[in-house]
Amino acid sequence: MVKQVVIDKGIPFFEDVFPPEIEVLHLSPEDITPEEVRYADALFVRTRTRINKELLHGSNIRFVATATIGFDHIDQDYCREAGIHWVSCPGCNAQAVCDYVEEAISSIKNNQNDLTIGIIGYGHVGKLVAQM
Repeated sequence: MVKQVVIDKGIPFFEDVFPPEIEVLHLSPEDITPEEVRYADALFVRTRTRINKELLHGSNIRFVATATIGFDHIDQDYCREAGIHWVSCPGCNAQAVCDYVEEAISSIKNNQNDLTIGIIGYGHVGKLVAQM
């Protein structure tokens, strides 16, 4: 049973997600240290926190989630050997990026009569922009 989780305080929307019996520590990336994660069962980070043996050895961590598309800050071999499951979140900010692009285009369009727009890259975000 999960008793404690550590969350990078830069990750929004984690207030009231966990039941009251789970202790939640919201820490700055520089404060996510071996001492702080020692008794935690799960860790939610962004790219500034290196997930490796130096951080996790001797801890209770069995789950790591990174709120990023990339995972080069995670030592996958160590996690596998230590039995730590990890996930990344590709696309987690795609809609926010699309919303930003929509506002930028609206701002430019208000100042110009004729506007041609091109999309460079037709991945997840590019497709959302095209639909918009």
